[in-house]
Amino acid sequence: MKTKWSIEQKMFAGFALALVLAAVITPVSYLAMNQLTLAAERINRTHKVLSKLSEALSVMQNVETDSRGFALAGDERFLKLYEPAVTQVGVNVKELQELSARDSNLQRKLNVLAPLLDRKLAFANALIALRQRKGLLSAAKKLSSDHDGELMDQIRPMITDMQAAENARLGEQEVSAKISARHAMLLLSALTGLIIALLGFLFHTITLDRSGRKRAEETLRESDLRFRIVARATNEAVWDWNMAKQSVWWNHGVQTLFGYSEEQISPARDWWIQNIHPDDRERVLTSVQVRVESSEDFWSAEYRFRRADGSHATIFDRGYILRDRNGRAERMIGAMQDITEHKRELETAQSRDAALQSARLKSQIGRA
Repeated sequence: MKTKWSIEQKMFAGFALALVLAAVITPVSYLAMNQLTLAAERINRTHKVLSKLSEALSVMQNVETDSRGFALAGDERFLKLYEPAVTQVGVNVKELQELSARDSNLQRKLNVLAPLLDRKLAFANALIALRQRKGLLSAAKKLSSDHDGELMDQIRPMITDMQAAENARLGEQEVSAKISARHAMLLLSALTGLIIALLGFLFHTITLDRSGRKRAEETLRESDLRFRIVARATNEAVWDWNMAKQSVWWNHGVQTLFGYSEEQISPARDWWIQNIHPDDRERVLTSVQVRVESSEDFWSAEYRFRRADGSHATIFDRGYILRDRNGRAERMIGAMQDITEHKRELETAQSRDAALQSARLKSQIGRA
């Protein structure tokens, strides 16, 4: 014979499960953010390698132009450009070697490239010294007899191949980072959504209880207390909107995420509405109204919310709608998650990629 659970037992089991889920969110959030941070560091390192490779190729082309220019024209202005370019070559090689400390493939390629750069610099130095000691004819003779151009013909494609390999690596890293971020967001949203849905179901069960009103009210007060305990266990801004009173209860997360003091937070729903970015306000309020008037029980939206310092955070907000026996919405419980840094990292990576692509196109056009 099956044992029928009482309302109190259901509440206890449900809130115990919700507390467990809330406790899981913190380590999961930490691991997800750690993975995203590592991915961002790898992407940033690859961007630096690409930047230094482009700079190295540009500097070597300047070394060739300035050394030949001085050898043929004898103009000291070429030397003023040549000397810092030579110094920069050494700096670029050193920085690339530091960036390749944990990349054996890149190290192997640098070990081949570095001697070619040294030979190119040695030839340029010898050419300038010959022009200074013996004049134009000797310098011109060295230019025509030595195979200086062959060095650049080896250096240029080698750097280009290294850039192509790093670009391919960058693409893989960015795809991996986006997938990891998406998985993390889905997992956190699922856990939080499950908590909200569970709490919503429990509150909904209370409203359908056929016990006396006094017992129902006592049970509801107990559930509110447990809900606030659960709300304290999460770092998100958890809210509880009473539609009849048009009042909203907030947990401490709204202070932690957005910097408001307890005195600055109003229970009036208008406080939340006023802090939504003006460009997002109508869209968000319309989406809430549509869900409340429909038969659906879940609502979510992404929008900008004003912090205490006047800046705006990008948040992902979602809520579970509680309805009476007639299907009329009377309460909504939800949570706000700050995704500002996540979106900024993705936008920064995309901007860097676009800038590098533009630089490569300009470089190709310049060489053409």
